[in-house]
Amino acid sequence: MLCNYPPLALSAHEAGVSVVLSKEKVSTHLAHMIRYSNEGEKYFLVDSETMYSTKHGLTNIEINILQMLADDQTSVQISERLKISKRTVERHLSSIFEKLGVSSRTGAVAEALRLQLIK
Repeated sequence: MLCNYPPLALSAHEAGVSVVLSKEKVSTHLAHMIRYSNEGEKYFLVDSETMYSTKHGLTNIEINILQMLADDQTSVQISERLKISKRTVERHLSSIFEKLGVSSRTGAVAEALRLQLIK
């Protein structure tokens, strides 16, 4: 999918699209993205500053949040570190729980460790 609008790229991810590239990046990134897609990874390169990659359906920010949970940080601490609201952290947590099929922070960290998404 070609896209220059990040919210649309994220919606495409939710719909199951494996690769999203901006028109400017097709010539330089297409072959790599096809290879990564065939390996089961999902990549979203919307512009030169915005790249979303997913592993097991999780975005980079969700994996970062999982690592912070594993480091025993609270939602408030995570929100301060990422410069996002506590409510946004909670939304990310809900998404993480759903994607990993768990119902708690402990379950999410345990599953992420099992999948080797975090250390």
